[in-house]
Amino acid sequence: MAITPRNKKVEDQIRRLGRRLGKGPSAVIAEVVERAMQADTTGRNQFPPEEIVRRKALIDSFLADMAANTTEDDRRIARDLDKGRHDDAGVPK
Repeated sequence: MAITPRNKKVEDQIRRLGRRLGKGPSAVIAEVVERAMQADTTGRNQFPPEEIVRRKALIDSFLADMAANTTEDDRRIARDLDKGRHDDAGVPK
């Protein structure tokens, strides 16, 4: 089964990467897919459960601190800076 990208930008990126690596498009795609598959399986559960709990607590503490110390003026400024950076669905442009 042939898989043909219908996205010119992706095609160009595959070709540029292939030139850098000295590989053809199929080899580039195979390597990227293999790396993604390995990252998907080896990246899971790489930390002990107690480390995950500790890190989550740090994140929760940081977020609570930010919420407590962020003024309405800070929020307004952040909203103004973000205007026009996202589409109607909230996806970055």
